[in-house]
Amino acid sequence: MAMRRLALFIAVLVTMTALAQDQSVVFSKFSKALKLTSFDQKASTAQFSGNITVTGTLFIEFDMAAPERADGVNFAKFVPDAPSASRLPAVLAGFYPGAVRYVSLEPAQAALEAGFGKEEAMRLAHGREPFLSKAVRVILHNDPASVECDSRDYVSSEATVEPADVEQVAMGVTGQVEVPHGC
Repeated sequence: MAMRRLALFIAVLVTMTALAQDQSVVFSKFSKALKLTSFDQKASTAQFSGNITVTGTLFIEFDMAAPERADGVNFAKFVPDAPSASRLPAVLAGFYPGAVRYVSLEPAQAALEAGFGKEEAMRLAHGREPFLSKAVRVILHNDPASVECDSRDYVSSEATVEPADVEQVAMGVTGQVEVPHGC
């Protein structure tokens, strides 16, 4: 009995080691404006260079200091509309595949200010609402794709955010857009 357990343990360990070493990924077709400049097999992190303009919805999540008072910004997440999402590099296969459901915009306060204006951003960051959203146009620059919180994560720390023509964005949205929560 002890030998069977030991054999099972060794078999599971060997399988997990083999799976951990195979971290190669396959990307979807994406805009020629973006170039894959580096890929770290060990961390499964890809770096893209180039600029791409996309449209969609900016979701802001505030840090609620009290049930009816925000105390700054937790997250700024950009959810691309369907046509824009198809132009971004999603991981189709390999280690933690995942569609581009959203792009985390960092710093979140800067995304809020760009989307709503500096004065309005200050008011909203200390308002009563835990979430808000706005149609935006975003220019993504030099962005990584990595694995965080056990899922594929897309981040931009150099995005240019500006309010978009709501009608233009609405044409690209199919169905309801869910508010992305947490990490």
